[in-house]
Amino acid sequence: MYPLVRTATRKTTVLTFGGDVEQRWICQRPVTSFNLVYTDIDGYSVGLLRDFWTSQGGASTSEFDFTIGGTTYHHLVFENDEFTLQQAKPLRFSVQFSVRQVRS
Repeated sequence: MYPLVRTATRKTTVLTFGGDVEQRWICQRPVTSFNLVYTDIDGYSVGLLRDFWTSQGGASTSEFDFTIGGTTYHHLVFENDEFTLQQAKPLRFSVQFSVRQVRS
């Protein structure tokens, strides 16, 4: 399993009244963000990841699903429009993606 960083956020709304009175509420179910890091992978795996990234059209274009640990996260999009590839050693690469859920 590769390292995974996951965060959950909730969209909230704040309504301000006279006299510094506020009313706050959650207006969306929690959504998740992931930082997916693939390290020490071969060129074939890089090609598969690049093909998938290209098929999605880059950041915020197409939604996809992702399953990890038996849980499927729906409505995910890439956050960046760049495919970043680093070569750590000969014929071994690292790729990192940031994805977020646009709705739950």
